[in-house]
This record gives sequence, structure tokens and C-alpha cells, in this order.
Amino acid sequence: MAFMVKYLHTQSMELFLLGAIVASVLVTTLFGYVCVRYTRIFFSILTLALSQVLWSLAFKFFWVRRTTACAPTPKLLGVVTGEHEDKIEFLSHGYYHYVLVCSSPAWR
Repeated sequence: MAFMVKYLHTQSMELFLLGAIVASVLVTTLFGYVCVRYTRIFFSILTLALSQVLWSLAFKFFWVRRTTACAPTPKLLGVVTGEHEDKIEFLSHGYYHYVLVCSSPAWR
């Protein structure tokens, strides 16, 4: 998300989700290729080590945002819902209803 905001100037929640899926597929493909070649305890140790490397990189990537502040408020379905409102207000109303509709049983 930080790379998408910084370099692509994206603010859409749907594009953030799509970017996260694509990035996850790429990283898991690479890690899977490396980890599956080992068996028993070596597989577990290598999997844990690589996950710690990812956590450390994500934790240290504050230079991408150039700040330690929160991410900008995203657009939900292309509509700016909470650009000037409090983040808590946005999360407890607009984002909550967005997730509720997207995860409803009617979509399954």
C-alpha cells in the first residue's frame, strides 16, 4: 500500500486489495519455491526465518512513507467518504459498512 500511494498515487481501497493479492502471490511463490525444496525441521526453520525477514522489512520501510504517520484515508468504491473526518469515525462507520457488505453471505 505504501508503494502504491507513493509511486502510483492510488487512493482506492479496491486497488489496494488487488495490489495486496498480487504482491502476496508473488512473495509466496518465491518463498514456496525456496522452502519446499527442504524437508522436516529445515522446512519449518526456513519458513519462520523468511517470515521474520518480511516482518523486519515491513517494520523498517518507514522511509517509503517518509513519515511514521498513518496512511491516507482510502476511497471506498471510488467515493471519498472520510477525507476530512477523523480516522476513528471513518473506521467505525464507512469502512465498517464497506467490509460488512463485501463479506456478506449474499456474495458467496
